[in-house]
Amino acid sequence: SCASCHDPEKQFTDGLARANTIREGARHTPSLLNVAHQTWVTWDGGSDSLWAHALRPMENPDEMNGDRLSFVHIIASDKALLAAYEQVFGPLGIDVANLPLRGRPGAEPELAQAWESLTPDVQEKVMVLMANVGKAMAAYQRRLSSGETPFDRYVHAFTSGAPTGEILSPSAERGMNLFFGRGECWECHTGPLFSDGEFHNIGLPVADGELPRDPGRYQGAKMVKSDPFNAAGDFSDDPDGTWSKVVRGTRIDPDTWGAFKTPSLRGVSDTAPYMHAGQLEDLEAVVRFYSTLEGAVQLDHHQESVLSPLGFSEAEIDDVVEFLRSLKGQKLPSDVLIKPQKP
Repeated sequence: SCASCHDPEKQFTDGLARANTIREGARHTPSLLNVAHQTWVTWDGGSDSLWAHALRPMENPDEMNGDRLSFVHIIASDKALLAAYEQVFGPLGIDVANLPLRGRPGAEPELAQAWESLTPDVQEKVMVLMANVGKAMAAYQRRLSSGETPFDRYVHAFTSGAPTGEILSPSAERGMNLFFGRGECWECHTGPLFSDGEFHNIGLPVADGELPRDPGRYQGAKMVKSDPFNAAGDFSDDPDGTWSKVVRGTRIDPDTWGAFKTPSLRGVSDTAPYMHAGQLEDLEAVVRFYSTLEGAVQLDHHQESVLSPLGFSEAEIDDVVEFLRSLKGQKLPSDVLIKPQKP
């Protein structure tokens, strides 16, 4: 289940340092709140859309270990699900009776052989079904919005000339001034999502004390360009659009090795632990890292050049944390918080 890692009761994350499904993963599960407004998806930007990314964990042997032929059988065998699918996407158009029960491209010989045994026409129809499943899941995820925060109310009051009053606590207001002032946190955490959507290597220490081994954006760029479900591919709704041109022009650049996407800070107080591998256990640890850069791994010229210790006092660290807590939104409506069904 997607909800194994993206639990609605935990801001659509799992509260773990690293995702743990079939096996423990290498990265922290990011929240899905406001994910509709992101461009590149996941820490390394390995997918260029919500619908394309929804398909990756489903077939990943280390995550959900499913396969596309099983998905066809699941939909075809459930009358209600089949009717709902065909109402949106049209007839299934696949001879399910003669379709192997399992199969997908990849390294597993039995599954790969079953997939390769299909005619190109059947493979194409299964790929269309996969794309449709991803787009249906993306349609749901587009509803996952964190809603208005105390900071939003503060900004609205300030820009309209209304009194800001007690919208933010004195500590949160001091933290806000540090965030946008001396700390210059806004340089990366900018815009409505508090994220520039770009990839940076900030020299985060690795949990086991070893040198970093995760290639980050370097590998993500390879993945997105080779993905048959990317924005420039045959299953895209706009293969000649602006975003497809961005994907085609994406460079696989060694300078992006170890770089990860700037996470959104909306709802950040409820998504501990933090960073791409869950290295930092709470917000205090995050702000303290930026304050001191203690333990930062300096590798080479790929390192983020603008990062320097902020030198916050303990009181200032507390104030910035209090400001970050003001970025928590409202509870999602009950019709969005669907309880996962038991198999």
